[in-house]
Amino acid sequence: ADPSGPYPNTGDQSVCLNATEPYGVEPTSGSTYTWYVDDALTSPGGDWTITGNGNSSITVTWSKAGVYTLKVVEENSNGCVGDPVSIQVTVNALPDAPSAGDVTVCYDGSVHTGSATAGVGESIVWYDSATNGSVTTAPSGTSAGTYTAYAAAKNTTTNCESATRTLVTVQINALPDAPSAGDVTVCYDG
Repeated sequence: ADPSGPYPNTGDQSVCLNATEPYGVEPTSGSTYTWYVDDALTSPGGDWTITGNGNSSITVTWSKAGVYTLKVVEENSNGCVGDPVSIQVTVNALPDAPSAGDVTVCYDGSVHTGSATAGVGESIVWYDSATNGSVTTAPSGTSAGTYTAYAAAKNTTTNCESATRTLVTVQINALPDAPSAGDVTVCYDG
């Protein structure tokens, strides 16, 4: 099998844990393709799942961090088996979710912004929902009310994000109304 050409992920790569990635080689009519990881030719491991085996293009879901060798062997229509083609795949662990920096204050007219703390070598990415959603900014407000956003930790080297996001809340409480006056009028009683 020739891994050159416009086929997905044909060279060594780095992926994030739990990613499902496409792989492929140039197909030859009448050939079948056996894909396997490391030397597990006959039994898949719990660390990955191959979908589409037998085809020239597959997907692999990577379920455990580590360094793996994905291999493919082509068998042509005459029953001849070629040499394996290998791709080294580094599966990177996901960072832990960041810790929340919630804010609870009384209304004072100032801007109050929530925060989150990630680990060393990580940054914070803000989202408008716990899953999927759009990138946004940290929760912030000036008026009485509740402002929220979700923080994910992102490894600045691997670009892998935490599997879960942390809810960060800014609660600005309204001030109480001024008390009503209870005027008193009396005569001097010495």
